[in-house]
Amino acid sequence: MELEFENSTDSRPMHGTDNVAPVYEEPNKEATGHSYPSHTAQQAQVITPRQLWSGTRAGCLMESMDQHEMPTVSGDTGDRVSSEYQTLDRATMEWQVAPSKVSIIKVIGKGAFGQVAKAIAVDIRGMPGESVVAVKMLKDPLMVLIEYVPYGDLLGFLRRSRGLNDTYYNDPDVKPQTTLTSQQLMKFAWEIADGMSFLASNNIIHRDLAARNVLVGDNETCKVTDFGMARENDYERKAEGRLPIKWTAYEALLYGHYTTKSDVWSYGIVLYEIFTVGGRPYPQITGREIVAFLRDGKRMARPKHLDDELYHIMQDCWQANPLDRPTFEALKEVIEHMQDARKEHFNWEQYDGHVYQFIEIYC
Repeated sequence: MELEFENSTDSRPMHGTDNVAPVYEEPNKEATGHSYPSHTAQQAQVITPRQLWSGTRAGCLMESMDQHEMPTVSGDTGDRVSSEYQTLDRATMEWQVAPSKVSIIKVIGKGAFGQVAKAIAVDIRGMPGESVVAVKMLKDPLMVLIEYVPYGDLLGFLRRSRGLNDTYYNDPDVKPQTTLTSQQLMKFAWEIADGMSFLASNNIIHRDLAARNVLVGDNETCKVTDFGMARENDYERKAEGRLPIKWTAYEALLYGHYTTKSDVWSYGIVLYEIFTVGGRPYPQITGREIVAFLRDGKRMARPKHLDDELYHIMQDCWQANPLDRPTFEALKEVIEHMQDARKEHFNWEQYDGHVYQFIEIYC
């Protein structure tokens, strides 16, 4: 299968010094020391329109949008997610909002599928009075109301927290603290694992998990979003198309095969983004070099400011055999245990922000 390399996975040019993060690391053949609990698959849960609106899990912002973009769950508990396009049934139509009840304030972001605006909605179902919402304006006439998140996307949030200019998300209402704590970074990691565990329990494969696709809401709560590539159950990619190469799992790059464990690989990349405070994965390696790099058994090296325990979690996520990777539920429990231990896994004194400013737009 010939790969088409994605040039637009990150439209955030940033300039810095000639210092770069180390990227070469031979695979760790030994056990990392983490004991991941085993879990049986949970029964699929019904996602109601109210849940889609509010985001029932700390780490998952499910968007109520056109089904070409995101799978939906319908029916009773035995039903599974369907990625096929369906017309709106009567129950769904009850959640439609009259355009006269929505007032656009300003456009706050743009993407491949359209643009997103901040708006005021009046007397929408279950939310009387005025509510601040985000409106996703797709290229067709459909407009979708979703939760408004004041901090923007996680990648920009991380970069702005260390004083870097990030213009991907236009003028977020709330700016991050100048310096994030290691506990805040661990909180982000746990919340994303929590959201992904919820998706996995519903047999949904995200396929595009990255810090740019995580939004930061009230109380700096991370929520997984952007389900344009999501699919149900195991998925085989047969058609050629663009891929977020540096976030895509080894087996998906080579064979086009996706499972929940492919998302676990991407989660390891997200951990790298979080704990380098917005660093670019695989610095100095282009997308066209990634496959050979991974096939040789190499992985990104441990950033010098991280301890081995945290880096070993990343390594576990990047095991070549998907069956050797932990589940999201297990990752969530391990990270929660690390949080409770109150140990510092991130050494700010050794963190060199200049290393992670050297970011080029490689696919």
